[in-house]
Amino acid sequence: MDVKSGGDRDAKRQRRGSSPESTGGGSEWVMCIDVGTSCVKAAAIARDGSLMHSCESDEYPSMRKEGSTHEVNSEDWWDATQACIRRCSHHAQQCSPPSAIALTGLMQCLVIVEESCGKGPRRPRRPAILHSDARAAKEAKALEEAAGGAAALGDRVGLWAGATA
Repeated sequence: MDVKSGGDRDAKRQRRGSSPESTGGGSEWVMCIDVGTSCVKAAAIARDGSLMHSCESDEYPSMRKEGSTHEVNSEDWWDATQACIRRCSHHAQQCSPPSAIALTGLMQCLVIVEESCGKGPRRPRRPAILHSDARAAKEAKALEEAAGGAAALGDRVGLWAGATA
């Protein structure tokens, strides 16, 4: 997975004084990671709030088929996240390891993993189904009607956003 580190943006940040050297190498910092619908973004943020480095992965391919189907290979998320972590860590290497990791990402996506056999990591069994997948629109509408409307269903289950969230 290729990672863009901003090229000219990096040079501008360094001129503004937000390189690792300007944050007093060895300082505390936080690794921030956002796993988004189309790419991963990461940043190394110094304790004083200055940006040490940021990067963005290439967009991962999205699979849209049969009109309302929207899936992505969840392994692409992992590969892009690892690449961004390596890139930001490399630029912050004069410092100690991050004192914290802040992670945000996709909501309401379904990743089905294989059953654990106690050895090694559990792997995805199929592409992840994204929040924008609307294959279940008819079923969602039927649930709403059976419950007495979207508000009544929301009261019953705690959160209801329909077939796509």
